[in-house]
Amino acid sequence: MAVDLHVHSTASDGCLTPVEVVELARGKRLAAIALTDHDTVNGLEAAADRGKQLGLQVLPGIEMSCEIGNQEYHILGYCLDYQSPVLLARLRELMNSRTGRLQLMVERLGRAGIMLDLDRVKEIAGAGAVGRPHVAQAMIERGYVNSRTEAFARYLNRGQPGWVAREKITPADAIRLIRQVGGVPVWAHPGRHFSPEALEEFVGIGLMGIEAWHPDHPEQHARAIVAEAESRKLVVTGGSDFHCQGEGWELGSYTVPDWTLDQLMELSNQPLSG
Repeated sequence: MAVDLHVHSTASDGCLTPVEVVELARGKRLAAIALTDHDTVNGLEAAADRGKQLGLQVLPGIEMSCEIGNQEYHILGYCLDYQSPVLLARLRELMNSRTGRLQLMVERLGRAGIMLDLDRVKEIAGAGAVGRPHVAQAMIERGYVNSRTEAFARYLNRGQPGWVAREKITPADAIRLIRQVGGVPVWAHPGRHFSPEALEEFVGIGLMGIEAWHPDHPEQHARAIVAEAESRKLVVTGGSDFHCQGEGWELGSYTVPDWTLDQLMELSNQPLSG
């Protein structure tokens, strides 16, 4: 039975609501999904409730945006206590930094001749964690660009007129936070940044798994990651990194076997050491 462990919704930068994501997954006959929105757990309760109604298992998850210097990393967290006051307080801090960043982005774009309504960008984000995809959507609405890809390439990526750095925690901080609230930290789509040395460092901090099966990873690269993971007895995960239908990889296009869920749930019960 196929399981997609990397899925986004409108709680962050996806196009479908958490309920719609669950319904789509059920229609694709997936055994389970993990909802892993960026720096938020706001969609998990609605997704879990709909999953129970449809007989689809929804694993609680999150994808935390991290940085060391100018290098970006993402850490997935599975089976975490998403109602933990410790987790929610830290996520509120990150959300506040996103809001401040948004205002600066709109101001900088304005100086470049891209006039956007700050309130409209917030409206597009809704209850989700506001970010660059929502700015891109506002730019499309106003006719400045034709796609998200163009918006990012010309205006929103690092070095472009609308770029504003935002607060990001380090991978070590994310790993420790996820472990602190009972979750299983997994290095998401390491891609070209993967190395055995970096993996060893993260494992020393508390990393418990790595995402090998992902659209960014050619099969040979994925298998090399699997070999390194197995030598360290890490859980190997995978998923489509689904955001929008018809844009990027479709839900269920990258999956892992359902017994991976058993591994994650078993690991989530391990006590913290040290």
